[in-house]
Amino acid sequence: MTRLTDVGPLPPTEAVTVVLDAFAALTETHAAGRGRGGLSPTTLVQGPEGLELHWPSDRAELVLRSYTAPELRRPGASPTPSGDVYALSLVLFHLVTAQPPADLHLAAGDSPRWDDLPEPLRSVVADGAHADPKARPSPAALVATLEALQPELETVEVPSQTPSVDAEALRASIPSTHAPSPAPTQNASPMVWTAVALVMVLTALGAFMGPLGGLATLWIAP
Repeated sequence: MTRLTDVGPLPPTEAVTVVLDAFAALTETHAAGRGRGGLSPTTLVQGPEGLELHWPSDRAELVLRSYTAPELRRPGASPTPSGDVYALSLVLFHLVTAQPPADLHLAAGDSPRWDDLPEPLRSVVADGAHADPKARPSPAALVATLEALQPELETVEVPSQTPSVDAEALRASIPSTHAPSPAPTQNASPMVWTAVALVMVLTALGAFMGPLGGLATLWIAP
């Protein structure tokens, strides 16, 4: 499943093939009325002879819980075929959309979580991820539905998860974090310095003549 993280979501037909292969590997288990459990994208590995079902590592337990049917999350619950339908429906959702499927059974029909899933698969995944195990299709029924959809899915295009961006335009649109270099200064001309000195002299004279001006006014006054 490394392809999912390397290049984005799988085409729907390829994702469905992975799920169908997983169901094929579980045929005998389901026929005996048992569930396998431990199903997630991290435990489905494409080996040299086809799809292999691995058991989750300790580090994958938290991820695995997102793919566990709600009725099986209580301590001591045993895997069931319906629980495997739930898990593999979420696996299909994740493989096609590259989005986390946690608690997908709580998503309403108009939830934006379904937007990235092609229309032919929405109702199929929604049924398989139903909160009520009795409302989910059996493994055989879900397999038959997915097989019937394969020809229709051949024409479905997967939107790119990594839009093409002009790197130069992107860099140009980001303001620099460096302060602009100050403009070079030039040496002041003698005339400038003369004007500055004159202002300073006049300021000093004004401060000095202020009190004298007041005394002169009192002396002249009748």
